[in-house]
Amino acid sequence: MKKAIIYGVLNWGLGHATRSIPIIRSLIRLHYEVILCSDGDALILLQKEFPQLQFVALPGYKVRYDFRSMVLNMMRYSIGMLKAIHKEEKILKDLVEKHQPDVIISDNRYGFHHAKVKSIFITHQLNIPSPKKWQNLTANRLVHQFIEHFDVCWVPDLAGRPNLSGLLSHEVSISIPIRYIGPLSRFSPLAAVPKYDVAFVLSGPEPQRTKLEQMIVDQHSELKGTCCLVRGTNVPMDYTIQDNTLTIYNLLGSKELEQLIAESHLLVCRAGYTTIMDLATIRKSAVLIPTPGQPEQEYLASHLSTQFPNFSFVDQENFDISELNGKNETWQGDTTIPLCNDEKLQELLDA
Repeated sequence: MKKAIIYGVLNWGLGHATRSIPIIRSLIRLHYEVILCSDGDALILLQKEFPQLQFVALPGYKVRYDFRSMVLNMMRYSIGMLKAIHKEEKILKDLVEKHQPDVIISDNRYGFHHAKVKSIFITHQLNIPSPKKWQNLTANRLVHQFIEHFDVCWVPDLAGRPNLSGLLSHEVSISIPIRYIGPLSRFSPLAAVPKYDVAFVLSGPEPQRTKLEQMIVDQHSELKGTCCLVRGTNVPMDYTIQDNTLTIYNLLGSKELEQLIAESHLLVCRAGYTTIMDLATIRKSAVLIPTPGQPEQEYLASHLSTQFPNFSFVDQENFDISELNGKNETWQGDTTIPLCNDEKLQELLDA
């Protein structure tokens, strides 16, 4: 009889879902029965990737990034978020009774733990950067209290240097063990004939995803050469493109997106941690645009610029698509990033 694992994934952009894909693939190869739980576009993406698995819909946290301040955003939606956490705790309790899992894995779903089942929390962010020290201390204390309900914390990064997450997940102390499992990526380097000069790949929370999409659509005629836009959602467009200079895709599966990136000279995308793990794995240079209201993406921009000359950063408010003309950077340096693999994952589960 297969051992069962219940796996919960946060729908906060697509990063949590996409970085969970290589772990889920490994679990399947290791002959575990996996029950996947999520909501929204993350759930749709995982269903597309793993149609053979069981799925359970969870309540959404529904935090929107209306302000540039992470603290204000969290305060505004905190009641709804706490209600969602409480609901997912109840759903998980029923799932545990039904499936009797050996392990529960949660990618940033704070209520996805159980007192009688070993519960693993995955995050790259144990330190919440904030402009004011009291905000940083308050946010860290709250997040750590949620995480410490679990048995162990897996960080998808390297323990030493170089590393991708910097102070977001290093030099931090919590009351449960921290295991650095290595970066995660669903991609591998591909050789392909170039099809697009620039590929815009969007993700992340609303309304900022839509705002950046509209900026790209409004400015795309200023770009010389071929370009495409991966919207990262199946929500219908409320506009039409009057010419053939911009090819639009909605929510792509891993194989389709992997091929499209390989066929593009330059990538323009968010500075999300999952995206950065993917880019470092496939050795793809990119222009990264931090999501307004997510200071961890701004920190990552600063941290990575000191280690990788392959990433350039631009603030969303100052984004000018014409500055991409003639920009065609190739990957510099020979830094290799060892990823989490089947053997490592089995060792972690055995421990």
